[in-house]
Amino acid sequence: MKKNYLLLFLCCTSIQLPAQTPATKKLDSLFAAYEKNNKAMGSVAVREHGKLVYSKAIGFISQPNNKTIKANPATIYRIGSISKMYTAALTFQLIQLHKLGMETLLSDYFPAVPNAGKIKIKHLLGHSSGIFNITSDSTFNSWYQKPISKEKMVANIASHAPVFEPGTNKQYSNSNYILLGYIIETITKNTYQQNLQTAINNITAAKLTNYGGRINTAKKEASSFSFENNKWLLQPETDLSVPHGAGAITATANDVALFAEKYIGGNLLNQQWKDTVTNIAKQLGYGIIKFDVNGETGYGHNGAIDGFNSCVIYFPVNKISIAFLSNGINYSIDDIMDAVYKIYTGAGYEIPSFKTIQLTEKELEKFTGVYSSDKISLKITISSKDNTMIVQATGQPAFAMDATSPTIFSNGQIGVVLEFVLNTDNTVKEMILKQGGGELSFKK
Repeated sequence: MKKNYLLLFLCCTSIQLPAQTPATKKLDSLFAAYEKNNKAMGSVAVREHGKLVYSKAIGFISQPNNKTIKANPATIYRIGSISKMYTAALTFQLIQLHKLGMETLLSDYFPAVPNAGKIKIKHLLGHSSGIFNITSDSTFNSWYQKPISKEKMVANIASHAPVFEPGTNKQYSNSNYILLGYIIETITKNTYQQNLQTAINNITAAKLTNYGGRINTAKKEASSFSFENNKWLLQPETDLSVPHGAGAITATANDVALFAEKYIGGNLLNQQWKDTVTNIAKQLGYGIIKFDVNGETGYGHNGAIDGFNSCVIYFPVNKISIAFLSNGINYSIDDIMDAVYKIYTGAGYEIPSFKTIQLTEKELEKFTGVYSSDKISLKITISSKDNTMIVQATGQPAFAMDATSPTIFSNGQIGVVLEFVLNTDNTVKEMILKQGGGELSFKK
């Protein structure tokens, strides 16, 4: 087993990339800035027209005995809910083979789940089943690090009442894809890993994509971290029997970008089912999410598990696939994907300086108070603590903001910027909230 892994590792690291271009040099500068300012650790891959054109890794995968093991493009990361794209692909392949149908009922496999006689495969795929999201269980944090059997997980899911009637609404639920993973195993009489290997890896030529297990950094598998108190702290490890088909896959950035390329633009599905996958009425489709980046439509998914954050997007028009897999992030992954796409395609993008300034409690005092907007019902409370601005929106947890100027504050991890416009007497005239390319004006 170890010998096979090493052979795969050598094959992966022998990939030759094209000569550097102004775009790839700028991407190098971007990721150097992320690393220098502790904004992210991880690996990025950009593919175009079926070829790997850019690859970069930053940060480390572990720090045993205070010795840092650096990441490289062959580092393997947990990809969280990007796994749902793979589970959807396996499901559609079974549908193509007429071993399963979109109208097949969940009761054929798990009749104990509430509403199983009304829930169809298409409801599981499209998050319209109404099945309770098991990761929202009040006891989840007490058992997510322990192995769990299929029988026990199904019983846990079945113990919760439906959130809504099947087909009447959409609400993201990991339970849908855990159940789909089990159904795939039941039909094929093979493990999820065996299905992954034969139905996806062998077709896409992905080399380092697997149903994960305990993290083994000796095999170039990354541990995950969160950035707290100005340092990266090791995070607990989910047992991957828990997320199963909803989030158990591990892979390299290039493998994930390659999968998205083959799934949406290649030969994993026939044209009928590729059209079904990408025909998204709303943002959330059948195991896929519709993205709009700089005016271009892309399809992919994001994922988060422990301290890992990931995103992959394939852009059909220009046949570009971008994957960023992170084992520690202190910045908005949406902003990272946006930056990579804009830089690679030559759109205007200025690399952030990430410079912050320190304001006193007295300087922050003029910003404190409750703000509201005539566009939404959300209210935002601004306070300060230890010379730091604290922001809390209605019904949401509080978070700190960094001052990047005397009137502009940001939190890179969630991608929020607050810009204050002052009156001549130094009081606040307006607060502008910027997030995800949109702006909202708030008044005190």
